[in-house]
Amino acid sequence: MKLRAAIIGVGKMGRIRKRVLDAHPGFEVVALCDCNEAIGQEFPGIPFFTDWKEALCADLDAVVICTYNNIAPDIVCAALKRGIHPFCEKPPGQSVADIERIIETEKTTKNNVVKFAFNHRFHYNVMEAKAIIDSGRYGDLLWARGIYGKAGGIHYENSWRSDKNLAGGGILLDQGIHMLDLLCYFMGN
Repeated sequence: MKLRAAIIGVGKMGRIRKRVLDAHPGFEVVALCDCNEAIGQEFPGIPFFTDWKEALCADLDAVVICTYNNIAPDIVCAALKRGIHPFCEKPPGQSVADIERIIETEKTTKNNVVKFAFNHRFHYNVMEAKAIIDSGRYGDLLWARGIYGKAGGIHYENSWRSDKNLAGGGILLDQGIHMLDLLCYFMGN
């Protein structure tokens, strides 16, 4: 049995997630949603929505959320309330209140699996570092220092990532959250 999935947000990450789901034998992409209506023409045969609330009304088991940070928590919570398993790009929200709302909503549902895309844990070098730390052969990890080498890129100031209303917290929330996740992964919470 294949899980029926929708993808909400069909930009760069949504397209990557679609390729992965299309290649996976356990999933079928049955709906797409994006605020750019023209994107729907690129995927004939797949129901297309411009309103995420309507997309969640499809017959779904799972939803992949690749939207702006300001609406991701709303979609995660709405999916949970409908009994749909959400997989959401990071960050889970723009504030601690967003995360607390997701946690409280998840507590009211049964058997829903909520996942966020902290994919750096699955990079080979990170998994090898974790194995070395866990082996204890160099002793306990006492402190860590992280340097993240991502610059904004050309036209960054005109992208959604630099819009405080859409993204929320600048580079710390956008990419620095990966560093925070890895520190928790290596050192514990």
